[in-house]
Amino acid sequence: MHMANLVSLVLFIGFVLQFVFIETPRTQVVDLDPQNVNYCELTECPRIQGLELSNALTAQSEINQQPFGLLLELDFTNHLMLQGERELWLRVENAEGKLLEMARVEIELNLKNRTIAKFLLVSSESDISEARLLLGY
Repeated sequence: MHMANLVSLVLFIGFVLQFVFIETPRTQVVDLDPQNVNYCELTECPRIQGLELSNALTAQSEINQQPFGLLLELDFTNHLMLQGERELWLRVENAEGKLLEMARVEIELNLKNRTIAKFLLVSSESDISEARLLLGY
């Protein structure tokens, strides 16, 4: 009986350590601070809090026409297996650096679904294909 109690105690301590060191950090996703937004060009973005942009090179050329504008889909790989919501911004600039438009989206991070950020843009397709796309995080 004492052996069963000891095994139960060891398993309980293992559960607590697993929860504290592994599960809790995955659910604490740092949200975007509107006063301090960092931007990077899509093709040069580093990992953002464990999220890596998978389709950076092809995203701009694979824009889909929708009834109300153009849909840009950014596909992320969730390396840290984060869970929660995160806000991302997109800044669209022309070749001279003039702001054409901005968009924001909230992505849902979980272990079962792909992490895709869908931005709806209203500029023309030719303007978007020639523009610099900057991801704000």
